[in-house]
Amino acid sequence: MRLKTISLSGAVLLMLSSCAATDGSMSEPVESSPLTVTFDVSPDRTLSSRAGNEESDPVPTRALMYVFDKTTSEIVTTAKAGDAIEGGFQFSIELDRNHRYDIAFWADCEGYVIDADKGLDKITYINPQSADVPLVAYTNRESDFAPRDAPYPIKLTHAVAKLVIRENSGLNVDDEVGVSFTRKNYSYSAIEGAYTIVPGTSEEKVVFTHKSDGSSGKADLITTYMLAPNDKQKEKSMGGPAMMVDDFRVSYTPNGGESSHREISNVAFKSNYRTVIQGNLVDISKLTQTFTVSIDDTWLDMDAPNIDEGTDPGSDPDNPAVPAVPEIVLTAPGTLTEAMVADAVGTGNALKIAGPMNDKDFGVLRAYLSADGTGKDKRLSLDLSNGEFTTMPKFVFSNGDFYGKDNPNPVIGLKEIDLPEGLTEISEGAFSDCFNLERVGLSSTVAKMWGIAFYRTALKRLDGQSVTTIYENVFESCHELTCVVVGNLAEIRMAAFRDCIKLAEIRMAAFRDCIKLETFDMTRCTKVPAASHNIFGNNNTETPQLTIYVGSADILNTLSNDAKWNITNPKWAIGSPGK
Repeated sequence: MRLKTISLSGAVLLMLSSCAATDGSMSEPVESSPLTVTFDVSPDRTLSSRAGNEESDPVPTRALMYVFDKTTSEIVTTAKAGDAIEGGFQFSIELDRNHRYDIAFWADCEGYVIDADKGLDKITYINPQSADVPLVAYTNRESDFAPRDAPYPIKLTHAVAKLVIRENSGLNVDDEVGVSFTRKNYSYSAIEGAYTIVPGTSEEKVVFTHKSDGSSGKADLITTYMLAPNDKQKEKSMGGPAMMVDDFRVSYTPNGGESSHREISNVAFKSNYRTVIQGNLVDISKLTQTFTVSIDDTWLDMDAPNIDEGTDPGSDPDNPAVPAVPEIVLTAPGTLTEAMVADAVGTGNALKIAGPMNDKDFGVLRAYLSADGTGKDKRLSLDLSNGEFTTMPKFVFSNGDFYGKDNPNPVIGLKEIDLPEGLTEISEGAFSDCFNLERVGLSSTVAKMWGIAFYRTALKRLDGQSVTTIYENVFESCHELTCVVVGNLAEIRMAAFRDCIKLAEIRMAAFRDCIKLETFDMTRCTKVPAASHNIFGNNNTETPQLTIYVGSADILNTLSNDAKWNITNPKWAIGSPGK
């Protein structure tokens, strides 16, 4: 039997401010003009959340109103109850048409305590330790309200954050899903719209469980609500205060089997937002199974933005679909923050960044991915192909020049990176000591690679068809590098491939017109493919000063008898230069 989520609905608050000025002098008395004012209060149903069984957030069972007379500086009511009507509640109260008021509303399913003295200024959980009943609540407030004859409509928004645990495929009968985490214990002031940690019980451990009835398909298994702060979002990324949870755990126990769990760090909750965590729970024990975390203000349907759809029902659980990659869109350079990066990446290992970027933005990424950064345990695939920059600062993904020395704080969280069209150079030391960097996607506009650009990285292969110049030590100590593809190479400087102990293949379109080239060391190459073009020039080019060093007699015989290699009459030798 599917466990239905019980939800408690919230309340609303409204504040009104007086237009009257106080300057310390005796003001003229305001003529009294009593008026019965009606407020029609209802939750914003466009923000209703559909669960797997298509049940919306519950309708509130009570609503309360706070009224402060700004003209007389008197509280009219701290928690006046409203009358239930179809679709919401109605309040009727006598106010003065010549006064101004602060008004607050709150609606819930009676899962909260309204302070006897402070009313809507202090609202707390009935039982902070209880997770049995999810509590939904609504609120609204206005300032400087001027009474009028016509009924005044009030739309309430969520005063709480919502958590959704979503299964992508299906569970068997009596399989059990659990969630546990430490929740901050907030009180809420509907008058101020403020959340405050309750002294003495600042944190509470909560546990939620769901036992499956065997229904198949994507479903919201656990839905719950909690008080959590929120500042209005100013950008696409999550901005403003939030309740951060570092010990979030999802568990799955098959009927009669052993329990497995996955821990997720940095899960954020914000009022009027839902946090959706989804994945294939039955595969929770597999290392390949990931869970996606998204936060959004779309409470309407099953599909929140930027959520990984995971494995479709009936597909091979051992080969889940590729997750959707979260994206940060920058509108101005220098606006990226580490919080934005952490929130977007979440528990995943992929990120896209689009828009204008400068040195400050790169510094944020470097700090996040460094050995002392919050992303040090990531193996991030970073897509900057839609980034807007044509140059990069020196040591952009390094923390300084540590050539020949130990780097005390290397960038270890970066695994892959794609660079944008328009970028013309890989700057000096750009990726040096990115110890876990395995792949770099170069654009077709990159022409130069400056010194130690990829020094001591884990690069396995590099395609650089547009590269014309490779400076000193660019690939030095790339111990995993096996293949380099270059196109219109005109210049290659000293020790470019020094200590590349696995380098077995260099695919060159040409070293055409490198007439001053004296030494070409291929002694570590064990395979040289057939060339499609003349390597060093043509019949009009002579390179008599060039010596090509190879590692074996077989390679020497093969290449020295290949017209595309020997057309410029180079010298040949077996063994390393200087030996």
